[in-house]
Amino acid sequence: MSRKSVNLLFLLLCLAAGSGALLFVSKDEGGAGLDEDGVGVAQSAAEPAQDVELEAFEGVEHSRDVAPSSVVNGQFGAVKDLRMESTDVQSNPFTGQVVGAGGQPVEGAEVRITPDLGDFPAQLLPSILGEADSVLTDSNGVFLVRSLPRGALKIEIKAPAYVIFSEGLSRPTAGSSGKPGAEPVKLGVFRLEPGVVLQGVVVDFFGVPVSGAELRVEALEAESPGVFFLDAGEGEPDGVSGEDGSFSLESVPSGPWSVTASHGSHAAKRVTGVSERVGLHPESLRIQLPESGVIRGLVRGAVEWSEFKVLAERIEGALGMTDIHRESEIEADGSFELKGLLTGESYGLFVLGKEVHGIFGEPLSPRVAARTGDFGVMLEMSGPTSLRFRVIDASTGLPIERFRAEAGAWGTEPLRGPDRAVLLHHPGGFARFEKLSGFDYGGEGVQLKVLAEGYEAYSSAHELVRGEDLDLGELRLKPAPFLELRVVSDDAGEPVHKAQVTLSTLVSEDPGFGDFGGMLEVSSFGLEDEGAERSGRTDQDGRLSLTTIPGERCVLSVGHPRFADLRLDPAVYGGGEMELRLLKGGAVRVLVQREGGGVGAGVEVSHHEPGGDYFSGFKADQDGIVLFDQLRPGEHFFRIEEEDDFGFVMPTEAIETRHGQAAGWASVEVIDGGAHELVLVQAARSVLYGRVTEAGRPLAGATLRLSAWSPSASVEDALQFFGGFAGGDLDSRSKGDGSYRMKEKSAGEYELLVSHATRAMQERFRVTLTPGEVEFNVDLSLTGISGVVLDELGQPVAGARVRVARPGGQEMSQILFGGSGIGTSLPMDGGGASTTSQDGSFQLKGLLSGEELELSVEKNPYQPARQSIGSLARGELRSGFEVTLERGGALRVQVLSSEGGPVEFASLYLSREVEGAESSSRDAGAHNGVASLEGLAPGEWKAEVTIYGFSGGREPDVETQERVLMIKAGETTDAVFQF
Repeated sequence: MSRKSVNLLFLLLCLAAGSGALLFVSKDEGGAGLDEDGVGVAQSAAEPAQDVELEAFEGVEHSRDVAPSSVVNGQFGAVKDLRMESTDVQSNPFTGQVVGAGGQPVEGAEVRITPDLGDFPAQLLPSILGEADSVLTDSNGVFLVRSLPRGALKIEIKAPAYVIFSEGLSRPTAGSSGKPGAEPVKLGVFRLEPGVVLQGVVVDFFGVPVSGAELRVEALEAESPGVFFLDAGEGEPDGVSGEDGSFSLESVPSGPWSVTASHGSHAAKRVTGVSERVGLHPESLRIQLPESGVIRGLVRGAVEWSEFKVLAERIEGALGMTDIHRESEIEADGSFELKGLLTGESYGLFVLGKEVHGIFGEPLSPRVAARTGDFGVMLEMSGPTSLRFRVIDASTGLPIERFRAEAGAWGTEPLRGPDRAVLLHHPGGFARFEKLSGFDYGGEGVQLKVLAEGYEAYSSAHELVRGEDLDLGELRLKPAPFLELRVVSDDAGEPVHKAQVTLSTLVSEDPGFGDFGGMLEVSSFGLEDEGAERSGRTDQDGRLSLTTIPGERCVLSVGHPRFADLRLDPAVYGGGEMELRLLKGGAVRVLVQREGGGVGAGVEVSHHEPGGDYFSGFKADQDGIVLFDQLRPGEHFFRIEEEDDFGFVMPTEAIETRHGQAAGWASVEVIDGGAHELVLVQAARSVLYGRVTEAGRPLAGATLRLSAWSPSASVEDALQFFGGFAGGDLDSRSKGDGSYRMKEKSAGEYELLVSHATRAMQERFRVTLTPGEVEFNVDLSLTGISGVVLDELGQPVAGARVRVARPGGQEMSQILFGGSGIGTSLPMDGGGASTTSQDGSFQLKGLLSGEELELSVEKNPYQPARQSIGSLARGELRSGFEVTLERGGALRVQVLSSEGGPVEFASLYLSREVEGAESSSRDAGAHNGVASLEGLAPGEWKAEVTIYGFSGGREPDVETQERVLMIKAGETTDAVFQF
């Protein structure tokens, strides 16, 4: 995979994550998201021998009927009303049972059902999740809920001494009519796995017990990329230390784990370990928090201190570390004290709104650099930043009083009134944005957009100074011709009322991905709503006036629930009159059947319309039927969408290959007024299960992933590597006895990838899934090596990271925009690294046998070293490896804007040429405008610094500077790149 492809992917992720989000690459793979139905509830292998009484039903009222809601699910600019019946909320209750490993009821388990957001952090979307209530199981382990949230579902179950159960929940089919006493809808039986109990004590740097430390535990996975947000102390803790610093964590999964201890007055500490059996972990944990300090200072310029906070952000935050941010209240006199800062570290201090999450908010004061232990740091807040202007007609000079204005740096927001409604009427043409936000110090541009009927859209960029009231004067809008439209029915010529007419600018007629290509359109903003650039609804006479977009190739489309969508070929539209005639359209009744018999209830069907629009999310009802009506004449394509067909974000070449492999579209030639039928047969389904052992012993905590087998592994490697982004539930984790069970998948040839946090490499197995259940047991070998890492003087090097990979194998940088990491790369072998002990020794197990392997060692400030291992026999333990590290040089790059402020999104790429060929490369992301790398070989390196801006155009602004820098061993080279 090329470096440019990777950078493009990262840029897309930054945009998808939201304004100002800092994205990092994680060492821990999160579970991937499920499809809308969350297929695959983990149920016990056998139901309890006899029915249990539903104690929880007593006194429960039935929820009332809720009208079905339409589904909106479209891609490539089109929006479609699927008109499918919703079963999100039903009138009869839902019930399930929670049991232990032996089938015994679990009383008092806390059950919560929420929308399934996949990998996206739930705490960042409170408006979507809301405050979901939890219910408790009764003495028979039975729980009851009155309604289910909309969309894909996830069930979470917590019970003392059991591992937290969190999986996708299959949406049940519609129940009975909901009359009093109606039979509850059964969600299934949920079997909990016994957990590990971790006990220990939290102490400070001096060994004094720390009371009130929050502890959070995670199942440790093999190193692999994923997106997460680095901040200690987020979410509910799994435990809190007592007065004597002691703690007990009772729901830890067996296998590898990590525990992070955080405290408001101390820096956080993360420890890892492995529990091979359930019950009490044999060793008592002693978590000693790092030495910590404070920074004290004063904020000047604010009036309402309670609205603001001071945030300290590590200037050179290393990847994988906690406490990237620390916050402090502001006292009434403006003073603040930031606690729990690492000693010897530099931080950037600034003021934020109190309710703003640190990684999303824009500073309300200039950033000030300070080191732990500094006192008297001054932060200056300025008054509100505002933007004002007057809109006039460029030809007459008269004011335009009806228009929509938007402004912002990270996506524009409309100008609103005191009631939060979008302002459309502006007396005298005057408008003013007060308290503008979304831009940092250092000249980050603010975009302004103005849209008025009968005029060309206005757009401009402006550099603002914090606290400035910038007067733009008069904005002269050029008149644009009107397109007078009349929409009528094709059969009778009757006017069509409330038809939605949209004029969308065309970005590309062949974006180059998907099965059919097609047109990619872009929407900007509408006058009265969040529609496309020019849109509106027809009146009683079917008439509508739309302002044209001069010189732009546009797509004119019309939608109405009673007619087929109309979409004209791209064209440049001027003024004039047009009559648009809507057809009734045809209907396609798709029947989904399962191979071997039965209907495909809940199976997802995708639809590709003529012209390139692609829609997914159509779910077959309990009879396996999906009805598509009001379809415009032409060839329509349909297919069953498998759970792993199409990910969230992947490199373009991977999308093309994956989508091509998963084709299987069936076509129907739709005629106006016609009724068509299509039968789609879902391929036979299979479930893979078995046990994972290591040298014959059960291996808990192994991660298993199924990938469609391909003779060429390059694309599949990329898809697996980006599994955390790609969506789909592809993972399973082995339990304490080594057992695993995968989600249901189509029968066929697959590759099973097995990894474990304690093993150096990922192992691959080719498996054939046949209809039904397939058992596949995996026994991993203890093939490994051991050795020692020394410096040039022969002294042991402690803390060096040692890993193994195939020579020349694909690697992926750990660095993303917004975080400068340790300057290393992760091999696409899904394994973990070992860290040398105090005597420089290391051991690596779980290496592949029968393949040429290479040892990689990294430790700042030394140069990375590589050494051939050769080929190992299965089960061989080869010792005596000795690796010598040579001290390297360091590079610290400041990336500044033209005004001298730090650039928010930037990347550094270094390459070194030896005898005309690139011999090595390193990269890093800029954090607070600083990118740094250590362990560089002495000599000339070509530095390539790229900045990424978002000025409101259709594509991000990218600017690059190159320079040759001289690196010297044992010295730090400083360089400034100003754009």
